[in-house]
Amino acid sequence: MSIIVSLHDHPAFHRRWLARQSRRVAADCREASHTLSEMRSALVDFGNRLEEYQQVIAPTRRESRATIAALDSGDIATMEAVRDGILRRRGSR
Repeated sequence: MSIIVSLHDHPAFHRRWLARQSRRVAADCREASHTLSEMRSALVDFGNRLEEYQQVIAPTRRESRATIAALDSGDIATMEAVRDGILRRRGSR
């Protein structure tokens, strides 16, 4: 009596299948690592640009707050000074 073993059940077949699967998983991990590196680089770049833009916008925001406060004060001289400042800035452009 002979024993018939299916190829799918043979240990050599399992080793080869596991080796193929491990190569696929390793390739997927390398690709994911590359993608994560690109994402990290993009986030660092975004953070740097955001910091630059905040530094550019900060004086404008301060000036806008001061302008609104001056206009809300109701003081005519202060409001005229604000108007003159706006006109000077428009003229310098």
